[in-house]
Amino acid sequence: MHDGRVHNVRATRFGRADSARRVRTALVASAIGVVAATALTVGPVLVAPVLIGQFVRLLNLSARGFVWVVQAAENSWDIWAILAAAGRALGTAISAPSVALVLVGLELVGLGALYVLRRLLRLEKESN
Repeated sequence: MHDGRVHNVRATRFGRADSARRVRTALVASAIGVVAATALTVGPVLVAPVLIGQFVRLLNLSARGFVWVVQAAENSWDIWAILAAAGRALGTAISAPSVALVLVGLELVGLGALYVLRRLLRLEKESN
């Protein structure tokens, strides 16, 4: 009979530890949810003016690039001269610090997405 009581005490102790672990997990999940909800609501408000400005700049550059290609075709440049000039312009644009920072950020987001996809596929494979 003594062994039964010891077993029940251990079960109660482990039950409390399991319950505390669940509470901690729920609190962490709630905190992550609050941070994510805040970021999803405040983030676009802060980023929207910058994105709109960059979109207008992109439209302006696209229009100028189209005009440049038409002028190059009128001056009878060959395709390699046009591609070389476009490559130089692209290299100049990418070497700007702000553009390089955005490209690195996009690469990191893509890397994170690939990591999450890999984890999800591994979990799906293990469940089958």
